[in-house]
Parts: sequence; structure tokens; C-alpha cells
Amino acid sequence: SIIYYSNFLDGGVGVIFDISEIVKSKKSLLKNYEALKLSIQSSQDGYWEWDIKSNGIKLSKKAREILGYKETEKSPTNMTEWMNIVESYDMAKVNEALATHINGNSKFIDVEHRLKISTKPKWISIRGEGIYGSNNEIVKVYGTIRDITKQKEELSKLKIEKELYTTFIDNLPAIFYLKDKAGRYVYANNFYQKLIGFQSYKNKTDEELFGEDIAKNIKESAFGITKEPL
Repeated sequence: SIIYYSNFLDGGVGVIFDISEIVKSKKSLLKNYEALKLSIQSSQDGYWEWDIKSNGIKLSKKAREILGYKETEKSPTNMTEWMNIVESYDMAKVNEALATHINGNSKFIDVEHRLKISTKPKWISIRGEGIYGSNNEIVKVYGTIRDITKQKEELSKLKIEKELYTTFIDNLPAIFYLKDKAGRYVYANNFYQKLIGFQSYKNKTDEELFGEDIAKNIKESAFGITKEPL
């Protein structure tokens, strides 16, 4: 407990504040914080802290490694220095994610960005959550950082493969289309679109596009694939 005492005329006034619950909560928070750090140290994630008032940051050994710094090299010590190594194309979204959270408009920080200091494209994922002070304002942010370069490379490969496949289908000298189970068009290649006069076809049936008689002939002769509704 904290005791406040003040002389007043011939006597005194004293106030006793019971802060046992505050101390207990603080100890619990520190215990959870240490457990979190130990958990992160044994994972693929790095750990970072950001003091809002001083703008200073602390990076774990793994975090510095992910950012491309050797143990003997000087790594960012404040958020401004960190932002200086963010790829310029990603700067706006990173700043927005940080500001949105600090202003209390998001539950946590969750943003990805590239590093401009790496010799080849390197992607990292940043997550964090603020701790509120006595004025109901965020005073510190604790978070994790992870290297997601491999995941981004895999997604890029899949995107290229999809684009190649789509290009191949689009330029087939034959009819190809996709329909959902209700018989509505989901996709039609260029050959088929040219055949029907490039009219709007999505979410329409053969009956809606051509009338019942022609629709019947199309169903009997054309080649397509029926798929689950999107």
C-alpha cells in the first residue's frame, strides 16, 4: 500500500491507497510477457518492442537476423530507422497499419513488406499489439516478425502457372467454357465469346442467351465443364 500524509493545522490528513491488485496485475502481465518471449525464441519468429514516446525499438537476435543484420552489425534502434529499410512500394501501407493501430482504430498490427536492403526480394510479416497506458493511449507495442519469402515465391509461381493456363485456354481455336451446377456461365474463352458476338454471358444460362431451341443444341454438342457454384 501507498500512504499519503500531509500536515494540517494541529493535526494531519492521511490517505491510504490499496495497490495490491495493480501490483498483482503487473506481475501477471510481466509473467505472460516473459512466457511469450521464451515461446517466440524457440519459434521461427523474431520479437520486437516499440516505445511510442521515445520511438525506440528493441529487436531480438532472430528479428535482426530476419532483417538481414549480422550479430556484429548495427540494426535499427528506432522506428524511423526501421522504416528506412522498408521497400518504397510498401511504405504507405506499413505507415498506415502502424498509425491505424496507434490511433486505436485496429485491434492489432498485421502487415507485410519487402526489404530494400536485401540483394534479392525478401518479404517479412509484422504482427503486433499495443499496451495502453493510464491515459487510455497506446504507450508500447509488442510484436513478432517472420520471414515469409518462401511463401511469397510459391504464390508467385502459382500465379504464373495460372496465368499461363488461362492464356492457353483463352487462345484455344475451339469452344471452352465453365458453368456452375445451375447451368450459368462462369467463364467462356475468346473463341466462344467471338462466336456469340462478345455479348455479356456471366451468370446467364443458354436459354437466356440463345433461346430454348439453340440452347438444346449447344448442350448436346458443345464442350465445357460444369463446376460448383462460386
